[in-house]
Amino acid sequence: MTTKVFLLVTVSFALFTCGKVGATETAEVNNMWINSSPIIENGTKEKYEIIPEKYEDKNVVIEYPQITGISDKEKEDDINQFVKKEAIKPYLETIMQLEPDQHYEADGDYEIKMFNENILSIAYKSYNNITPSAHPFNRFFTTNIDLHTGELLFLPDFVENIDEAFIQKLKNATYIGDLEDKYVDQVKEMAFSSYENDQVLMEALADSEDRKHGIFIYVTEDSLGISLPVPHVAGDHVEFEIPLHEIEN
Repeated sequence: MTTKVFLLVTVSFALFTCGKVGATETAEVNNMWINSSPIIENGTKEKYEIIPEKYEDKNVVIEYPQITGISDKEKEDDINQFVKKEAIKPYLETIMQLEPDQHYEADGDYEIKMFNENILSIAYKSYNNITPSAHPFNRFFTTNIDLHTGELLFLPDFVENIDEAFIQKLKNATYIGDLEDKYVDQVKEMAFSSYENDQVLMEALADSEDRKHGIFIYVTEDSLGISLPVPHVAGDHVEFEIPLHEIEN
């Protein structure tokens, strides 16, 4: 029992430290979570570019991306307004729920997971603290946009069959994070044991559009990423990636 508690505390310290420091140290280590300005060219040779913007409200500071270079400026503005709305919505909801004696601080950054002429996939993470409260928390969420329609994309848009075979692929997926390999099995156990059985997990994944389950997805050029909630002791969220070639349909 003592050993298990020690491992949990160690995991908690590692992940909490990552959330506390924010994007700077992570970027220095592995070049992730930085606001670079990627440029792409679509079939018409338009050059799309991502630029960072910042939302500030007292102690809430959130960075989010905006697109430039779309010839249809109305469409560009619509997409950018949509991206901004989705980026700051969780923080505005938190502010609205505060008690009169509570104070809220948040420091958030983003990473572009995929950006081409079809899809913009953004992952956000932030360190959050409400005082007085039990402890700070780490927030992770994503926004995936079809750049042709301007609509949000969710897991069922990428995976036709969320079945037992897909659940096994998820359970065998690659852990994405800073923990040492010896802790990965423990974190996976925390992530999947919170669901009564695989059927409950399948239903939560299929119903992830309303976000009430705390499940988020993103896509990269070669992988599908899935973020699952875990107890605060394990960092509040954990991410896994499944290679796209392993996903049928």
